Amino acid sequence: MDAVLSGSDYYSFKLKSDLTLSTTENTEFGDMSLDGYKLNVLGDMRVAGILRCNDKSGLNVSGSYVQTKGSFYPGKSNTISVAKDMVFEKGTSMSQSANSESMITVGGSFKYESAQNGSADVLSVGDDFTMSADDAKFTIVKLILPTKGSKVNFTKGSATTIELASAKSQYTFSPENCYKTLIAVSTVTFDANEGTVSPKSKTLKTESAYGELPTPAEDGWVFAGWYTAPDGGTKVTADTVVKEVENSTLYAHWTAESPWEYVEGYDCKWYEFAGKSYWYEGGWLQGTYTDPNGVIGDGTVRGREIYDAASNGWYWLDACYDGAKAVGKEVWMPYIYQNEASWDDATMTTVAYESDPGMGEFVLQSMRNHTGKWVRYDENGAMLKGWVTISGELAKIYPKQAGNAYYYDNRTGLMAKGYITIDGVNHYFDEITGVLQW
Repeated sequence: MDAVLSGSDYYSFKLKSDLTLSTTENTEFGDMSLDGYKLNVLGDMRVAGILRCNDKSGLNVSGSYVQTKGSFYPGKSNTISVAKDMVFEKGTSMSQSANSESMITVGGSFKYESAQNGSADVLSVGDDFTMSADDAKFTIVKLILPTKGSKVNFTKGSATTIELASAKSQYTFSPENCYKTLIAVSTVTFDANEGTVSPKSKTLKTESAYGELPTPAEDGWVFAGWYTAPDGGTKVTADTVVKEVENSTLYAHWTAESPWEYVEGYDCKWYEFAGKSYWYEGGWLQGTYTDPNGVIGDGTVRGREIYDAASNGWYWLDACYDGAKAVGKEVWMPYIYQNEASWDDATMTTVAYESDPGMGEFVLQSMRNHTGKWVRYDENGAMLKGWVTISGELAKIYPKQAGNAYYYDNRTGLMAKGYITIDGVNHYFDEITGVLQW
C-alpha cells in the first residue's frame, strides 16, 4: 500500500501489511507498531510517540529520522535503515537489547541529545556518533563506522566493540577508552630487507589471522620469516592473530644459505647456524670437502673426527652438510686413530691395549688390517662409548634398532663385533651389525 501524507497531520497506526509513505517537512508520526511488516518512508520521519518495531519488522527512511517525543524500540530480527541523520531529542529514548539479530544502519550522523539512558545492539553510523547530555548513558554492543574521519563522543556509556573501515588514526574517540575491543582495517607493508617481494602490502583486520604471507627472495640467503622489527622483534606467521589497529610494517629476516667460512675469534669452538653446530679452528670452518685433515673416502673428504676439550667428547663433522656436527648418526671411519698410519707395531700394540680390557686385541687387529671402525653419535652429537641400549631419544632416531644392545670401546668408540670379553664376561656380537647376541 502506498500513501502521501499531508504536511501538518499527525499519524498513529498499527501496520497490518507492508506500507510505503511519502512525507513532507511537517509530517509527524505518533504511536506506531510495525508488527512484522515493513514501513518505507520516502522523505524525513519525525516521531512524537512510541515506535515499536516488533520482531521481524522493517523500517526504511530515505531522509532523516528524528524522535521528538516518546521512545524508539527497534526490536529483534529487524532491518532498520535511515539514509541521512538519526536524532533523539531531549526527553526521548532508544532501547534495544543485546543479541537482537538486528542492525540499524544510519547513512549520516547519529545524535543522542536525550538525558534518558539508551541502548543499541548493532549500529552502523556513516558519519559522527554524538551524545550531548551529561547525565545519560548510552551503551552499544557493536558500533560500526564505515567512513574514515568519523568522530565518536560518549559522555557516558561505551561500546563493547567498535569496528572501523580503516586505521584507528583516521578516527577521533572521546573518551579514548570508550570501547572494550577495537577492530580496525589497516595496511601492512612488507619490507624485504634488501631482498625482493611481491605483493608489497596487504590489508589486515584486527582479531583476524594474517593469512597468506608472501615469500621474498635474496641471492645467497634463506628467508627466515617475517618479523615486527628489522632486527629481533616478534615472528609473524599466517596463523598469527592481528592486534594492529594502525598501519604497520613487517620485515624479512634472512640467514645465509651456508655457514660462514670464517668467523673472527672462533678457535676450537662451536658456532650455531640454522639449527646446526659447526666447528671452527683459528676462525676457519672445519670438516668440509676442502678440510686438509678430513677423512678421505672414495677419493672425497667425507668429514672429520674432532675432540672438544670443553665437553670432553669426540664428534664427527659431516662434509656433506658443510661440516655440520653429526647428530644421531652411525659413521664409518677408515681408521681407528687419525695418525695411526705413522705408528710402528709396538706403538699400535701399546695404544690398542690402553682400551677396554678384552677389546685390546680387537682394536689392534682393526688397526693392522686397516678395517676402520663403526662409531655412533648420540642425539647431541657426542660419540657413544661403553654399553648402549637403543631406547629413548635414540629409539626415535633408530626405531628399527629399538631394544638392541651394543658395546663401543671406551677409548676409540669402536663398535664391538664377534667374540669379546668385557669385564671378565664373554660376549658375542653380530659380526656385521654389532648387535649383542649373548
